[in-house]
Amino acid sequence: MNEAIKQENRAIINEMSADGIDLTQEYTVEHHFSGHDFKLLEKLAVAVYELGFEVTDAEEFRDERNRTVFCFDAYRDMIISAEELEKDQDRFLPLLTKFHAFYDGWGVPMEDEEEFFEDDEESGGAGETAE
Repeated sequence: MNEAIKQENRAIINEMSADGIDLTQEYTVEHHFSGHDFKLLEKLAVAVYELGFEVTDAEEFRDERNRTVFCFDAYRDMIISAEELEKDQDRFLPLLTKFHAFYDGWGVPMEDEEEFFEDDEESGGAGETAE
């Protein structure tokens, strides 16, 4: 396991704790993957699914060099700990090499954020108030 990834995991967990997130509760953790070859990324998604993760459909976008990039998320519910994240990431590493893909980190979608953005859309957008 890459030391930088370990440090990043711990920093994110510390930030979550400082923000008042109860880390004894179970959350959906999303891991983000990307690659330039759709067929290889699709094979990676199948392999990650076989590890017990749910996976999203791949999306396509252009990077800053105008190259096509494909990405997908893999997620599972878990109690967040650095040790559990590192176990998952250790299982991903050989797959990334095999399928020439990239690991783009992890995150936790927060319900409050979704409600904020939904409320924001209903009111007409960020920084605008309904009159």
